[in-house]
Amino acid sequence: LYPVFHAGLMINVAGQDLNLIAVIGGITILIAAGLAFVQNDIKKVLAYSTVSQLGYMMMGLGVGAWVPAVFHIFTHAFFKCCLFLCAGSVAHTGSHHSFDMKKDMGGLAKKMPITFVTWMLATAALCGVPFFSGFFSKDEIIDSAGHFHYGIFMIVGLIGAFMTTAYMTRATYLTFFGEARGGAAHFVHDDHVDHVDAHDTHDTHDAHAAESAPSKPLPFAPSDSPSLIVVPLLILGFLAVVAGYLNAAPFKIHKMEHWLESSIGLPIGEGGIPEPAAFEWVKALPSILLVAAGFAVSLALCKQVFGKAASPLKGLTKRNPVLGAGHRFLVNKYYLDDLYEKVIVRGIAHPIAAAAYWTNQKVLDGIVNAVGIGGRRTGEWVYKNVDQRLVDGAVNGSGAVARGTGGVLQPVQSGKVSLYGALLFGSAAVGALVLVLVNS
Repeated sequence: LYPVFHAGLMINVAGQDLNLIAVIGGITILIAAGLAFVQNDIKKVLAYSTVSQLGYMMMGLGVGAWVPAVFHIFTHAFFKCCLFLCAGSVAHTGSHHSFDMKKDMGGLAKKMPITFVTWMLATAALCGVPFFSGFFSKDEIIDSAGHFHYGIFMIVGLIGAFMTTAYMTRATYLTFFGEARGGAAHFVHDDHVDHVDAHDTHDTHDAHAAESAPSKPLPFAPSDSPSLIVVPLLILGFLAVVAGYLNAAPFKIHKMEHWLESSIGLPIGEGGIPEPAAFEWVKALPSILLVAAGFAVSLALCKQVFGKAASPLKGLTKRNPVLGAGHRFLVNKYYLDDLYEKVIVRGIAHPIAAAAYWTNQKVLDGIVNAVGIGGRRTGEWVYKNVDQRLVDGAVNGSGAVARGTGGVLQPVQSGKVSLYGALLFGSAAVGALVLVLVNS
């Protein structure tokens, strides 16, 4: 399997071979991470993060880091599952069933301590903080890219590590720190304002009344979720820390390598699965520094943009046309949906639909109409010749014969007894004469 994947489609750029699988993985890392920055829905942040981590896995396969790629699938399952369950816990008891980080979260760290701690453990694993599970898998992918002379993808992996830490710091700050908002502040606004028809004066009046009305207090205050959610969170948080030690290269633990070697029947090295590079802390240092930089930069920006104090960074994307265009570019998902719907679908599906419509109108409807016209004309001929002339003629002819026969026999039915007696006598005489003739 490895030679098939590794051969792929090779492109030579500046003396380096680019594997198509690695190219797709690298692009996925950066594009998905960029989209995670502009999401207000906590689940969407985690969803785009998952796509970005899938890019790491594919890039690992493309650059020959088979073991780290498979191991990253394993570790990612624990810490990302923990993060999604944390998001569910926040929505369940912290934000009044809302997933909007800007509108209904903030200040939940002290109100939901177990959810906060497990979120932080899983986030550290996702970002690749040393000694957490994600560090042992993701850092190995980045290190292997450099070891197998895929320098471009090593840089992509490092940039992705910085972006991962940055957008997760933003999500953490909006959810657990800063000022409590909406559901997290134990208040909820009247939602019917969002459904006002601006063309209806009565509804508009109601909208102004709702906007001026105070927020309604919730029947409960944010707190940690019940044990059915908290217990799995604790288990997943624990695994987000320790799962990486099944293949911890810094500590010479290679369980995953041996399991992978025995499961697919290929040896590590010697023409089989490529042997990962030997771990060195010096090689891991760039990734660690970029993780720390992503945290520091993102935290500083979050305090400026989302903090209470006035800051020139607040509303900057609305004031600066260049930054606003970039923000819209990300919010609209690089306009990929427009590309798909307005270019690909319109360029491919619309001509096919037009051809199908023409076929339906000109060919299928023509055949159906011809069959209908032929059926109508056949029916008219059958009605005129078979029904009117043959069937009705036979019926009318039999009636005419019956009527003629009745007319001939009518004189016989006179009602005179003497005539009936004469006929009976005559019939008896004829019968006797026949018998005599027959027996003579």
